[in-house]
Amino acid sequence: MSKASNGQIASNVAVAAAAAELLGCVIERVAQLGGEFNRTYHLTAEGGRRFIAKTIPDDDVERAQVRWQHDLLDRCGPSSDLPTPSVMRDPSGSDTATLSLDADPWLVSCYSWLPGRIVGELPCHTADLLAAWGRAAGHMVVALEGMTPGPEIRTTHEWDLLAAPRAIAMHFDAVADDEGRRSVETVLQWFDDIVAPRRTDLPRSVIHQDLNDHNILAEVDSSGVQLLTGVIDFTDALLTARVSEVAIAGAYAMLRKPDPVAALATVVNGFGEVVELTELEVSVLFPMAALRLALNGVTWASRNAAIQGGYGWKRSQHTWSTLAQLVALDPREVLDTLQGHRGRPSSTDHQDDRLA
Repeated sequence: MSKASNGQIASNVAVAAAAAELLGCVIERVAQLGGEFNRTYHLTAEGGRRFIAKTIPDDDVERAQVRWQHDLLDRCGPSSDLPTPSVMRDPSGSDTATLSLDADPWLVSCYSWLPGRIVGELPCHTADLLAAWGRAAGHMVVALEGMTPGPEIRTTHEWDLLAAPRAIAMHFDAVADDEGRRSVETVLQWFDDIVAPRRTDLPRSVIHQDLNDHNILAEVDSSGVQLLTGVIDFTDALLTARVSEVAIAGAYAMLRKPDPVAALATVVNGFGEVVELTELEVSVLFPMAALRLALNGVTWASRNAAIQGGYGWKRSQHTWSTLAQLVALDPREVLDTLQGHRGRPSSTDHQDDRLA
């Protein structure tokens, strides 16, 4: 058995023990899941109950971030409008346990299991699912309204949409394809021309800031209808421009679509059923959605995402083709489309109208 296999087994055993302490039950099976930085585990407890466990380094900075994420999850609460995981706590109210991995101290947190598949793995998306994605973004904004991060909470990170030009510049040389480089340059120019002059006037709020197609869960019912069943991973939550929430959701909804703007408009419709966008927010929405895809492509290119089948490859395999579609468009014409769809209730009679 390899050292890696031995290490994984030891990690699973340690996580199972810490999770059992937190959950108050025996953990019978542990499976490691994918993740960008933190380690995530699927736990099966006695009686078939299922949980998610996450481990992060145990230090003051990360402890503060975890507590902040748990505050946000508690605010969202169990809701049919916004199905998010519940934070699991022991009888004393503690929401973390400690363990040692590779001789280093780590924290483990546990969360309720949500059904469904990540929507990025679904072969296609119905218009109703895209509208539900937009509504979830709207309900997220409403749920987190009034939340205020403390001074110990980070104010930016590499996925911060408004700071994306800086992150893109750091990794731009990793993009080897000339067409991809031109696409990114076009999107950055849109940001400079359209978003940057307006950014300080955009309404601000604490938002999830990462409603991508790997953080939205859905399942197909017996009638073939796609239902949104979960919103996960609050790691990237920020106090930032409110419109970023729907721009990010819309960005990933455009992937794999023959008409990406139609998909974006459907998400915007869903969001508008819950939160009314200002004219200023609508004016920057498309370039911000395109910017998120540019950030996604450049970031994963810098992390060797070209290794087919790897985590980064899965997260960016459709990004460049969609960016090529977007930069062929005139942002002014897209704005006209979004303004025309703004606030229009989503249709409920096109459940089998697949957009991809």
